[in-house]
Amino acid sequence: MVNKPAGIPVHGEHSIDTLLSDATAQLSADIPPSTSSASHPLRSLSFKSGTLHRQDKDTTGVLCFSQTLAGAQWFSQCLREKTVGKYYLGVVRGNLQTQLITVEDESGKTITQCYSLSYNRGIDASLILFKLITGKKHQIRKHSANAGHPLVGDRKYRGGNPLPTCKHYLLHAWRLYFPASRPADMPALIEAPFFPEMKTSLKQYFSGWRKAASAILTNQTRAAGNF
Repeated sequence: MVNKPAGIPVHGEHSIDTLLSDATAQLSADIPPSTSSASHPLRSLSFKSGTLHRQDKDTTGVLCFSQTLAGAQWFSQCLREKTVGKYYLGVVRGNLQTQLITVEDESGKTITQCYSLSYNRGIDASLILFKLITGKKHQIRKHSANAGHPLVGDRKYRGGNPLPTCKHYLLHAWRLYFPASRPADMPALIEAPFFPEMKTSLKQYFSGWRKAASAILTNQTRAAGNF
């Protein structure tokens, strides 16, 4: 797991994917050739380490990658079966109320659950806890815009200028909850710390957000049963 900052793409040249692949290749090269692949799963001729899910260039937060084929297959199965709880925090324009956003297009049906945590009338913006039910490219950004509440500063989706404290839109992959059937060395929860822009904006505009988020997440994890 890494905590990805804004401004770095996940795929392509000079990306997170490239950096992680290079680092893993170096680790693998440092393992003596006589070492068995069973005890060191990095030594694999057919599997290339890489990121396991999408994240846009200016989106921050939890990004998962795997060093082994078994790990990648397990994570992919969890995504297919929707047993991983993926929660993002984002700042949108206007007063977006809690709702389920469903969009159907040529790529199929995409679903995002939105929980309103706090509304700041002074900047006419809301802090939203997003839960991804499906996971498609730009899903949260598109769904917010389709609901009439684009992310503040997301110019691609008519979000206008960013907050005075920021250089870009604020969308942070905050928490990942893993099912009870997870591997023994896998924690039940991964939480990504905030980068300075997000931390400053939350403190300045949405100071009471954490209590609301905690109540929602407690209810969610109880209802899910397998987290």
